[in-house]
Amino acid sequence: MSVNLRDEMAVFGIKEAPIMDISCDDLEWQENAVIGIGAFASVYRGTLKIEEGVQPLRVALKVWKEELNEATASGFLSETETLRKLNHQFIVKFYGAALHKEGDRLRTILVMELCTENLRSHIFRHKSKVPGQSSTPTAARNVIGWAKDIADALKYIHRQGIVHRDLKLENILLSLGNVAKVADVGVSKEAKAITGTMTGTPMYLAPEVMKSCIYDYKADVYSFGIMLWEMWYGKRAHLDLVGDVKEFYDKVLEGARPAHVEGSKKPPIGLRDLMQDCWDKKPDNRPDATKCHKKLTQLYQDAVAPY
Repeated sequence: MSVNLRDEMAVFGIKEAPIMDISCDDLEWQENAVIGIGAFASVYRGTLKIEEGVQPLRVALKVWKEELNEATASGFLSETETLRKLNHQFIVKFYGAALHKEGDRLRTILVMELCTENLRSHIFRHKSKVPGQSSTPTAARNVIGWAKDIADALKYIHRQGIVHRDLKLENILLSLGNVAKVADVGVSKEAKAITGTMTGTPMYLAPEVMKSCIYDYKADVYSFGIMLWEMWYGKRAHLDLVGDVKEFYDKVLEGARPAHVEGSKKPPIGLRDLMQDCWDKKPDNRPDATKCHKKLTQLYQDAVAPY
C-alpha cells in the first residue's frame, strides 16, 4: 500500500519531510529473495517499475525492521538526507524512499542500486583474487584499482563535510559491472557534529575513536589503511589480537598494527608505505583521501603498464 511520506511525518511532529520519491506500488520483492539481514534492517533483491512498457529496474530494497513512529522518524529522515547528498560513481546509488503499510504498522524502505556481493567475500573466497597469494598480476591490478576508486569516493564524501565512520570491506560492494562502491553511507555523519561517540567495527577503529576523543575524517583514513592490508593479504586484520575488546584496544593504542604474512608476496613498497601512513597513531600524520587517491592512481598505472 502506497503512503504519503509528508503526511505521515507530520503526524510525528516533523513538518519538513521530503515528498515521497517512490510509491510502494512500484516495488516488488519476495521475502525469500533476501541478500542480507542486519540488526536494524533486512535487504532484499527486488524491482522498481520505471514506466509502462519499460523493463523494471533491478534494485536492492533495505526494509527497516522497526516501524515508523515518533521515535524512529527523525533517524529515518537523517539517513535519507545523507543518502540524497552523496551522489558519486563509486558510492552505491540511492534511488529514493518508500513507505510500506502492514495493517497499522508503517515500515520504511530505502531503494538502492543492486550489487552482487561485498569485497570481503569476493576476495577472501578465492585464493586467485588475493594479491599476496596469486601467481598472476591480475589480482594486484584489481585490488589496487578498487582501492583507487574507494579513495576517490572517500575524497568526495569528505569534501561534503561528512565522515563515513564505519569503513570496512563488508561495506564495499561490487556492482553488477564489477565496480567497487562504498555502501552504508547513510550512517555517516557531518564532521562538525561528531562529539566523540564510538561508532564502527573494533578492528577498524582509529586510536582516537577508541579513546572516545573528538575525531574527524582522518579516522576514515585509518580504517582505509586496515582495509588495504586485508585486500592485499586476503585475511582479517588483527586476528592475532582477537579476544577481550579492551585488551585489543590497549594493544592498538600501544602501536600494534597488521604485519607481513609469512609465505605471502609482499605488497609494492608504495602500497606498503601508504598502509603504514594511513594507520599512523597520530591523525595529523595520516594522508587525506586526496593524497591516498593520488598515490593509488600512480600505483594502478604502474600495475597496468606493459612490461
